[in-house]
Amino acid sequence: MALLKIASTDGIIELSDGTRWRILPGQGSVSGRWLEGTDITVAPHPERGEGHAHLDNISAGEGVDAIPEA
Repeated sequence: MALLKIASTDGIIELSDGTRWRILPGQGSVSGRWLEGTDITVAPHPERGEGHAHLDNISAGEGVDAIPEA
């Protein structure tokens, strides 16, 4: 689990572990509501295959699909 550092309006999420994620289109409105310091879990996406992840905000009961930001 990592803490949310930044959820930018252009669909990029940065976590306290230094990882950056690009939220897949159509899901940015969900992550845009997440607050700095929120616990976020990252897991491989069960359906989309390699290179995709699911970021979950357990306290809000919301999640988004993402790919690593280069």
